Amino acid sequence: MGSEKSPRNRVAMLLAGLPLLVVPGLASAAPAAPAGAQSTSILRNAHSGKCLEIGFSGTADFNVANQFACHSRNNQKWTIEPIGSEGYNLIKNVHSGKCLEIGFGGTADFNVANQWACHGGNYQRWIIRSATGGVTIRNQQSGKCLEIGFSGTADFNVANQFTCHTGNNQKWLFV
Repeated sequence: MGSEKSPRNRVAMLLAGLPLLVVPGLASAAPAAPAGAQSTSILRNAHSGKCLEIGFSGTADFNVANQFACHSRNNQKWTIEPIGSEGYNLIKNVHSGKCLEIGFGGTADFNVANQWACHGGNYQRWIIRSATGGVTIRNQQSGKCLEIGFSGTADFNVANQFTCHTGNNQKWLFV
C-alpha cells in the first residue's frame, strides 16, 4: 500500500520520463511562448502574415520595429526572456541584442515600438496572453497591445501600441 515500488508507481514513473507523442499533421505553430523558459521565435502578425523585425537589420537604439515578409534572418528572430515573477517578458532582437520597447515609456495610442539597450524598465516588459487566433503582447507600462497600426499589410508598416481589442492586427503567432 503506497509503496514507491508498486506496479502503479513504476508505470507512473516510466510514463513521466517518456517524451510526448506528436502525431504528424496535428502539430502546428505554438500560439504562445513557453511559460517560464527562455525561447527564440519569429513573431508573425495574424492579420498581415508578415513578421516583426527591426528594419534593415539596424542595431542602433531607437531603430523602429516594423513588419516585413518573413525570411527568418536574425533581425526577425526574438528571444522571449521571462523577467520577474508576474509573467512579464523582455523581447530581445537576436540580431541586435536589444529589447523591444515603447519609446520614452509613452502611454498613448500609436506610440511606436522600437529597440533600445535592455534595462528591464516597465516599458520594455511585455505580457504574452493566449487569444483566439494567436497571442496578444501587452506592454506593462501602458497596458496597451502591440499591433501593426491601421491593420496595415505592406512591408515596413510600423509596429505600435494601441488600446487592446480583438482585431487580428494585435494578434501574433510564434513560428
